[in-house]
Amino acid sequence: MNTIQCSLVTFVSLSLLSCGGGGNSTATAPVEPEPAIAAVLSAEEPTGAVSVSEARKSAKPGDAITVAGIVAGAAKPFTEGYASLVLGDAAMETCDKIPEDECPTPWDACCADPDELKGMRLTLQVLGADGTPVAQSLKGISGLAEMDALVASGTVSADSTAENLVVNVTKLHRKAKP
Repeated sequence: MNTIQCSLVTFVSLSLLSCGGGGNSTATAPVEPEPAIAAVLSAEEPTGAVSVSEARKSAKPGDAITVAGIVAGAAKPFTEGYASLVLGDAAMETCDKIPEDECPTPWDACCADPDELKGMRLTLQVLGADGTPVAQSLKGISGLAEMDALVASGTVSADSTAENLVVNVTKLHRKAKP
């Protein structure tokens, strides 16, 4: 094979790899978690979980809580550089639930009523020994991605408000995909 043919093969190969095939996959390479994050990851699903909507109605700062939902409810549900994410209620109308909708970011629930969404999401965060969120994104930890189903146990943060329920996670379980 001559130099021009090698260059053409390389160009075509790189072009095909960079396209990514479209779709709405957000799979990322697994990331090694910081020790504080690794300590909360659990292969066992916590029991007694309530939905995000139910948690929003009843949880108060200082309450122990177990909540189930999906990583959704925002265009970027993972906080860049910090161990926190938006957990949406499983009943949230994400774009993948709308027939023939080809939204590339179904987790943002852009077609849902914004006022309704407010009561269907909360923030999960993993704190370090200093009481602040660990300085590592949760995205990619154990393959964690948008639209993953999670069950988390923890304590409702003292900083929570009626508009923003925040749970300090002590146990985080990623449910297997069907």
